[in-house]
Amino acid sequence: MIKKYFTQKHLIYYNIFLTLAALFLYLFSPMHYNHTYILITVFLFLVQAVPFTLLVSNGNYVNFYTLFFTSFFFINFFYASVVYPINPYLLWIFSVPFNHDYITKGTALALLASGCFITGASFKYKKNNNLLIISKNYTGVQKTSFLITLLFLLFLAVVGPAFLSGSFTGASTISTYVLLLLTCVMLLASILYFKQWRYNSNFTKVIFWSVNLFYIFLFLRVGDRGPALLQILLLFGLYAVYVKPIPKRYLAILGISGILMMQIIGLGRVSDTNVEGTIVSRGVEKALNSNVLALTSSFIVNSRNLYVGLEYVDNEGINYGETYITYLLSPIPFGQRTFIAITGEHITGSATFFTELAFSNNASFGLGTNLVADVYIAFGLTGVILMFGLLGSFIENYRNKLQRDGLHIDIIYFSMLMYAVYLPRASMLTPLNIIVWTIALSYLLRRIKVVLPYYRTYKLKFNNLKE
Repeated sequence: MIKKYFTQKHLIYYNIFLTLAALFLYLFSPMHYNHTYILITVFLFLVQAVPFTLLVSNGNYVNFYTLFFTSFFFINFFYASVVYPINPYLLWIFSVPFNHDYITKGTALALLASGCFITGASFKYKKNNNLLIISKNYTGVQKTSFLITLLFLLFLAVVGPAFLSGSFTGASTISTYVLLLLTCVMLLASILYFKQWRYNSNFTKVIFWSVNLFYIFLFLRVGDRGPALLQILLLFGLYAVYVKPIPKRYLAILGISGILMMQIIGLGRVSDTNVEGTIVSRGVEKALNSNVLALTSSFIVNSRNLYVGLEYVDNEGINYGETYITYLLSPIPFGQRTFIAITGEHITGSATFFTELAFSNNASFGLGTNLVADVYIAFGLTGVILMFGLLGSFIENYRNKLQRDGLHIDIIYFSMLMYAVYLPRASMLTPLNIIVWTIALSYLLRRIKVVLPYYRTYKLKFNNLKE
C-alpha cells in the first residue's frame, strides 16, 4: 500500500518536511522537562521511521533499518517518554548527577538526527524490480570455514581460564586481537557461504555451522553478549537477503525472545566465577525480582549520555572531532600508540569521554556513549545534520548495490547490519575497524587464490511475503 503512493520524489518531500519540523522542535524546545513535547517527538519519529522502513524493506524486515530504528527508539525516546514520568531513577546510573532540563531538548535532537538519517537515505532509495543480473560471486567457503575453525581454536588457547570458567571480564589481552581477526574471517566466510547457499557441500555446512554455534554458545555462556549478538544478526541478515525473507510473524517471536534472552544473560553474568548457579538461572532470578521497565536497561542506560552531551557543549563547546581520532587510528596497527608517542596527546573516544566526565579517572567501568551525543560533542548541530544525512545515504547506497557489485559491497553493508542494534549506543565510526580489516583480508585471500571470483547470471526476485 505504501509503495503505491510513495515515489522517490514523494518520499524525499515527505521526509524533508518532517525533518524541518524536527529542526523547529529542537530550536524551540523548552529548557525544562515537558512530557507533552516529548510525546510529540515520539509521534513524529514513528510516523517517519515506520513508513520508511516498511517501504524500503520490501518484505524483508531483517535489515539495517528495522534493527537500527528499534534500538534508536529505546535508547533515545523510551526513557524520556515512558520511564522518566514513572521512575526517573529506575537505574542507578540516573542517580549520577546530570541536568534534567536537557531531557526534552536531547529528545528533540535525537528526532532531528533520525530525520536527517532517513532523508539522506531517501535520496538514494530505488524501487527494486525483477532484473537479469550478471553477479560476481566468489568461491572459497570451505577454505575460509577451515580458517575460522583454526582461529577459534587459537582464541580458546589464548583467552585464559578465567574467561572459559565464566568470567566475562576475564579474557586475556592477546585474545582481543585474535577475536578481531576471527570476527573479520567469520564475516567474510558467512558472506561467501550464504551467497552460494545452494552450492555448499554437506562437509562445508557441518564445519561452518559447528564453529558458529560453538562461538555463539561460548560468548553467551560467559555473558559477553557483543560478539554473539553481532554474529547472530549477521547470519539472520544474510539468510534473509540471499536465501529468503523471514515472515513477520516469526520475526516478532524471534525479536521478543532475543531481547529477553540478551537481557537475562546481561543480568546473570559475573566476573567472579565462584558465584553459584548458571548465567541463565542467575539472570532469570534477577529479572523476576526487577521492575518490568528495568528489562530495557541495556538500552535506556545510554540515554543519560545524550543529555550530558548537550549540557557539555553548551558550557564548554564542541571538540572539533577530537573524540574521533582514536576511531580513525584504530584500523592502523599500533596507530593509536604511535600517535600518542609522537604528539603526547591523551586521546579518547566518546565512551571514555563520558565516563571520565562523570567519574574523572577513577571509574572501574565505562558508561558507554550515545550515537547522537557522540556526533554532537564533536561537531555540534551542523555535524548532526550532515553526518546523520551522510550515514543514511551511505547505508542505502550500499544496500541497493547488494547482489550487483563486488565483495566489498557485502562486507560494508553487512558490517553495518551487524552493528545496527549496537550503533545507537556507540560511536559513528565503531564499525570502521571491522570494515577495513575484512576488506583488506578479502583482498589478501584473493591474491593467494583462497577466494576466487566467478560469474553467475540469474533473475533477481523481490517478493513481498504473504502472511
